[in-house]
Amino acid sequence: MLDFYEDASAHISDIDGHVHGKLERAPRPEDVGRWRREMSLARQIQFEAVAGNSLRAMSYPCLFLRIAAPLSPLYRWLNEPFEQLDGDDDRKDDHHKTRGNSE
Repeated sequence: MLDFYEDASAHISDIDGHVHGKLERAPRPEDVGRWRREMSLARQIQFEAVAGNSLRAMSYPCLFLRIAAPLSPLYRWLNEPFEQLDGDDDRKDDHHKTRGNSE
């Protein structure tokens, strides 16, 4: 398991381009926490609002818990139409109308 990178390319589709390129090398110390260093504070708050429960379950520190936790239901509500795209056009139309959209 610790040498996953040796044959990673055999298990990854190339459809995504080079997005999985780092799987073909051993992890480096500078990889740890890179997402926090490169992600804006606003995006970190958004991410914690959506994934805060999972982050805490995996012992990641949540830096914006007081801000992000109350936003979590809002982000879930806003993303609901995208998560439930299952071909039920009537339900999607009703959902948009309840949000004030006439489309």
